[in-house]
Amino acid sequence: MKKSELFYTAVYIRLSREDGDKEESDSVGNQRKLLTEYVSKMENLIIYDVYVEM
Repeated sequence: MKKSELFYTAVYIRLSREDGDKEESDSVGNQRKLLTEYVSKMENLIIYDVYVEM
């Protein structure tokens, strides 16, 4: 695969109000797992950053 065919990808996770004050709730953990697994399965995507909005 040529380098020009690779795309750096940011994963965006949003904390919901129902998550409360926990540093990383089950919801956030599940989102992180689902999204990072998806990106890792895609041959032309590379995780650049994981951003959690609180």
